[in-house]
Amino acid sequence: MLPDTVLSFQDAAVNARLYNGSQSQSFLLTGNAGEDQFVQNRYTRYRLSCEGTRLWAQPEEDVRTQRFRIRRYSDDTVSIQSVLTGYVLTFNHQTPTMEILVAGNLNQRFRLVTQGDGSIGIRRHRWATFEATVDRFAAVYRLGTRFPLMNRQPTGFYAPKNSAFKVIVVHTDTPPIAMNLFIGAPYADTDTQYSQQRTYPLQLGTNTITDPGGGVIYFQLANEINAANVIILGAQELPYFEHGNTSTAVYHAMLDARPTPYVELYSARVVLTVDRASAQAYKNSDIPLLMATYERIIDVQETLLGLDKAEELHAPAPLKYHLVLGNHGGAGSAHATTGYTAYNMAYARGLLEPERLKAEWAVPHEIGHQNQMRAYLPNDFSEVTNNLSAMATQRVFGVRSNLTHPGANGKDTWDNALEKQAASDLDITQLSAFERLAALEQLRLGFGDTFWPRLNRIAREHGPWSTTPSRAQSFDNLALFGSMAAWADLRAFVRAWGMPLSTAADQQIAEMRLPAPPADLLTLREPRAGVSASSGPEKEPECGTEPPGDTSLLKGT
Repeated sequence: MLPDTVLSFQDAAVNARLYNGSQSQSFLLTGNAGEDQFVQNRYTRYRLSCEGTRLWAQPEEDVRTQRFRIRRYSDDTVSIQSVLTGYVLTFNHQTPTMEILVAGNLNQRFRLVTQGDGSIGIRRHRWATFEATVDRFAAVYRLGTRFPLMNRQPTGFYAPKNSAFKVIVVHTDTPPIAMNLFIGAPYADTDTQYSQQRTYPLQLGTNTITDPGGGVIYFQLANEINAANVIILGAQELPYFEHGNTSTAVYHAMLDARPTPYVELYSARVVLTVDRASAQAYKNSDIPLLMATYERIIDVQETLLGLDKAEELHAPAPLKYHLVLGNHGGAGSAHATTGYTAYNMAYARGLLEPERLKAEWAVPHEIGHQNQMRAYLPNDFSEVTNNLSAMATQRVFGVRSNLTHPGANGKDTWDNALEKQAASDLDITQLSAFERLAALEQLRLGFGDTFWPRLNRIAREHGPWSTTPSRAQSFDNLALFGSMAAWADLRAFVRAWGMPLSTAADQQIAEMRLPAPPADLLTLREPRAGVSASSGPEKEPECGTEPPGDTSLLKGT
C-alpha cells in the first residue's frame, strides 16, 4: 500500500507529498473549534494561506486569507474551506490547489491524524489513490493454489441503477496497460440478471458510465507497477468499516447518513460486502473483533499453506479475500471461485457476529476452496482438502471437531472411517467426504501440526502449478510430497486408505529409503467427545464450488 499523501510546507511552498514523518508535515489547528481556524505548522508557525486557487505559507497573521472552516463528514474525514472564497483544499495527484467543493471528490477530503509529537497530519482520503495490484494468475501459479484472489479494489462508492456518473482519472504514474471499473459485487443483487460484475474500460481523463443494474463500484489497475489518482463524481458514498481506521461510532454514523443498498467492511486481507438490512441487523456486533476474527481465519489458512514471508516463493499473494453475502442465483448455499466467495442470506449471522463467525464452518470451507493446493487435488478431494483449514480453524477457536459428533447409531466419523479402513479391499471412493478428511487428518495427528505446511512448501518448490494434474498424478504427488514432509515412507498408508499409487511413484519413494511411519499411524483419531445437547455438528454447506477436473487456469481480468 502506498503511503498517504499529506499536506507539507517547504518554507513558503505548499506541497502534497507522501507521508515521511518530517516536521514539514506536522500541523496545528488553532482557533476555536466550530469557528474559523488557522492551519499552522507546529515548528515554523507558518500558516496556510490562499487567494483564489493559489496557495502559499507565510508567518502567522490574523487575516482572512489564513482563515478556514473545517467541515466534517460522517466517515470522520474533513474538507478545509477558505472563509474568503468558499473554495476547498484539493490535492489533484500531488498538486495542491483551492477549488470549488464537489460532492464525492475524495481529492478534497482529508483525515486529521494525531501524530507522535502532538501535532496533526492532514492526509488525503486513502481511496483517492490506487496502487496497481500484482498479476493474480502469476501469484496463484507460484503459490500452487486453486483460485486467484480479488484484484478489484474497493472505492467506497455505489452506482445507482441507470444513473450516469463520472470517473475522472487525474493521473497515472505510467501509461496503464489496462484500467477498468467494475460494478456490482458478485451475486449480491437480488435481481439475478446482475449476478456478475459489469466491466467498463477507463481512459485518462473523464469517463462517463451508466450501469443498468447498479451496485458497489470497484477499481482495477492490475498486472503492472503503477498508481492512479481517481475521482468518482455523481455516485453515492456507501457506509463502510475499515479495521484499524474506523471507529464503531463513525461506522454507525455512516449507516445512518448513507442510505445505499450495500455496506462494506474491510480489514488488511478481507473485503466483506453485505446488504444494508443485514448490516443494520448486526450493527451492534463487535465490528473490530469481527474483522480481527476474519484476519485470524486468514492467518490459519496461510499457516496451513506454509506461507511465512521468509522468501518470495512462500509469501502470500498481496491480494484480498472478497466475501459476499447474498449468493442470489449462485450455485449451492455458498460457493467459491476466482476472486470471491459467496454465501446465501442464511449466513448473515455467521458473517456478521464474531462469536458465530468463529464457529461458522462455511467461511473457512469456502476460503479453503480458494486455497486448495493444485498439486494433490483429484476430484476425490474436491470437498476434502479445503476442510483441512476448516478443521484447523475449529482448533484455533476451541470449536468441537466436526468429525467427533456421533450419528444416530452412536458412531462418529472416525468410527465409520476406521471400520472401513480395516477392510482389505477399500477404495477411496467408498468413503464419504468427511471420512476422507479423517484419513488426511491422521497425517497431522501422526506428524504434527507442521506436516501440511511442510508438504505445501515442498509442493510449491516443485511448481509452478498452472494446471491441475491428472487424478493419478495428484495421488502420486500426495504420497511423494507427503513422504518427504513426514520423512517417512507413506506408501502403505495411502494404500490402506484405498488411494491409488503408480508403479513409478512407488519406486521413487522406495529409492528415498525413508523410515517406516509410526506403527499406530493408521489407528490414530481425535479424542472421542461426549454427547452434547448444546452442540450438534456444523452442517456441511450445500457447496456450489465446481470440482477441479484436469484443468488449466484461464487468464482473464
